Amino acid sequence: MIVAPAKEARYVRPLVFVASLVLSTLTLGAEIAPPSPADPGPWPVGFRLVEQVDASRSDTGSDQGRPVQTLVWYPAARAGQPMRYEDYLELGSAENDFSRTPAERRRRTDAALGIYTVLGTSPDAIASWRAAPVRASRDATSADGRFPVVIYAASDSSPAYENDWLCEYLASHGYVVLASPSHGADGGYMTDGRLPQDLANTRAQAADIGFLIGFARSMPFADTTHLAVVGYSWGGLSATFAAMADKRIRAIVAWDGSMRYFSKLMHAAPDIAPEAFTTPMLFIADREDPIPPARDAWPHSFITRMPHADLILVGMKRLFHPDLAAQSLRLGSMAKHDDTTLDQRLASYAWMERYTLAFLDERLKSDASAQTFLDATPEENHVPPGTLTSIRRRATSSLGTIADMAPHLFAERADPQTVHDDYVRKHPGFQIAGDTYSSWLSSLLADGDISQAATVAALWTTRLPQSGEAWTMRAAIEDTQGQRDNAIRDYRHALQLDPNNPIGKRRLQTLTSTPP
Repeated sequence: MIVAPAKEARYVRPLVFVASLVLSTLTLGAEIAPPSPADPGPWPVGFRLVEQVDASRSDTGSDQGRPVQTLVWYPAARAGQPMRYEDYLELGSAENDFSRTPAERRRRTDAALGIYTVLGTSPDAIASWRAAPVRASRDATSADGRFPVVIYAASDSSPAYENDWLCEYLASHGYVVLASPSHGADGGYMTDGRLPQDLANTRAQAADIGFLIGFARSMPFADTTHLAVVGYSWGGLSATFAAMADKRIRAIVAWDGSMRYFSKLMHAAPDIAPEAFTTPMLFIADREDPIPPARDAWPHSFITRMPHADLILVGMKRLFHPDLAAQSLRLGSMAKHDDTTLDQRLASYAWMERYTLAFLDERLKSDASAQTFLDATPEENHVPPGTLTSIRRRATSSLGTIADMAPHLFAERADPQTVHDDYVRKHPGFQIAGDTYSSWLSSLLADGDISQAATVAALWTTRLPQSGEAWTMRAAIEDTQGQRDNAIRDYRHALQLDPNNPIGKRRLQTLTSTPP
């Protein structure tokens, strides 16, 4: 007996390869989805499989690295070897064991698909799935030039090819797309939001995203200075973790990302704070939790607590959570579709692809027409009624960073306090923690940037005038620069705050006993 997943579980789709095939038979009937429903772009699509290992991590505790099966779709100059959907299916039989021979991979795929006959699917239907052509062609010559990069993060425990339609579609429109399977920290599978396991598992997938970014830098046709991550379900959550750690990620597209639903897991990761999140995001929700307000009204909603990030919310009115995966639309799913046809669901999927492409074009290609599309209403974009809703919410302010403020602070003849106050007015909530000044100064002094260090020390004493350490460091820098009178003044100030200050005592005695 096959039991429907619990309400929360649908957001993490436990798609082990065989399990996904078993769960997807119940509503298939005679409908078999065609290739990707959205119109392709001008480029042929090339495909490469790279079976590589991240030697910096181990799933087993041995000296063996973490396997990262890497799928690459890219704009091609001309088509290569034709591919069928079966070529993608066979990838799932060797995600963690690259040593399996082609015959072994085929045998395992046969066994996985064989369960369909037990559940009533005809051998002809199975053969049709396997033989269906896909848009990509293997080992095609890459197109001239360099193209923006998109990392696709798969849903909970799912294969890298689960949204092959989207990956091929983006490649045909001028993107290099990389994907790897969704695996936990030990090479196994996620646990549907249970702590602490899935916090480690999510960080593992986020690290996989970082590994793929590093690999993309080795490809001559990939421009990693223009980089985004697209994640479905749990992949959207992992993409959020990755973006907090890697500012090369300029945009995130979350297809019903799990950060909207798993507030306890988000709370367990204090470094992933929505108030500190600045990466622009397109979030596409399924029909079960519409936009708005649904879960976004909850006090712990990550989506509504991102004041420093531009956000576009799209709510799909005809798609359940499994329908946001090409794998489910192609093979079927357990979702009940009493009020929609397969053609309507495919059309809805195509609109998700179009909104995703427009968002990436706006953020990575500075495409004005894409911005116009995203600013428009669904009606203005000729979206059929009953398909989707959209809301655009601009960031209320920029979070601000020390790195962003520094050039203004170090500008010639700039007053440190004035620069700081002006920056805070433009970036409400920006602040420099007390211990940050010390490490900032240490870094500048180690690089020999004495003048910049003096500026930071001046700001430190202005912002924290009761800090003896601040006045000591300011005096020491003035001492180094030969500013005897200023150093004496500031050493005395430091000693007023801390009469036992050993540096202040020693240097003040030396400076005052030595003629100027």
